[in-house]
Amino acid sequence: MLYHLDLKTTNTIHIFIIGVVFLLIGILKENTYKGLYILLALLALCIPILMPIPGLRLTYWSMIKALHWLVFLPAILYFSWLGYKLENKKDFSEDTYNIVLFLGIFIILYHSYKLYIRVSRTKNISDDHSHSNTHSH
Repeated sequence: MLYHLDLKTTNTIHIFIIGVVFLLIGILKENTYKGLYILLALLALCIPILMPIPGLRLTYWSMIKALHWLVFLPAILYFSWLGYKLENKKDFSEDTYNIVLFLGIFIILYHSYKLYIRVSRTKNISDDHSHSNTHSH
């Protein structure tokens, strides 16, 4: 990992960039612009830059990191390469595009939920601090 992003920023990137790219590919299907496949590959290549290598302990975060490094990174790079190289995008099945569409929807909903939880937790903590400050006299 070369750079660290806080979790709210990570969720926001997943919602508005990664999820939207998956959604667009799933909607546009064989009419997807080659540039979207390049963008998707570049986003996948951000994994080694932004996500630490998973540890050996079986924790929630080590599993998330392992999933990104061992599954998402190679799968997204392979899919992006195929999408970019295939002259006839009809070589992807309708099911493939539907899975990509579903993944886009899932990424957006999951990270929206996680962002909502993180923002509301932060708001509650700041409300508690401001409340305690007014009554500390």
